[in-house]
Amino acid sequence: MIWQPLLGKTDHEISFGLAGQLSNTSRCEFALSQNYVYLFNSLDPTGNSSEELEQDTDYNHISFEAMFRSDSRKDFAYNVRTYFGKYFNGTHYGLSGKTPLRFILKGFVSLDYNYNLFDMPHLEELKSTFLIEPMVDYKFTRKLFFITFFAV
Repeated sequence: MIWQPLLGKTDHEISFGLAGQLSNTSRCEFALSQNYVYLFNSLDPTGNSSEELEQDTDYNHISFEAMFRSDSRKDFAYNVRTYFGKYFNGTHYGLSGKTPLRFILKGFVSLDYNYNLFDMPHLEELKSTFLIEPMVDYKFTRKLFFITFFAV
């Protein structure tokens, strides 16, 4: 919870989660969250130049997420996360994940992805975002290595 002396409560998040680990170190997680947000300034909650929500408004929303992470000891592992629920004055659906490929003693390459779909009543149509982030981490020697990543 965030508390401002002159303003009172401005934000909070309350979450209830359940997690479990399998014998091969794979992991499952589930979470239910309740969020409260007060907007001091106008905001585009979709992040893609859409119509903004008005300042000095507050929002309560509930969301659910589920995550699975495969056995990270293997050379190829992955994790995937899905989430949905209320988001400001609309609904938000999403899918994200990571797929790293490890080269023992040399490094790894990975691909992160994130897809979001926003159904907001103040917008004329559904809005979506898609982000892909490749990364390369390669070790030539103990002291010389190369790391690069970018977002598309």
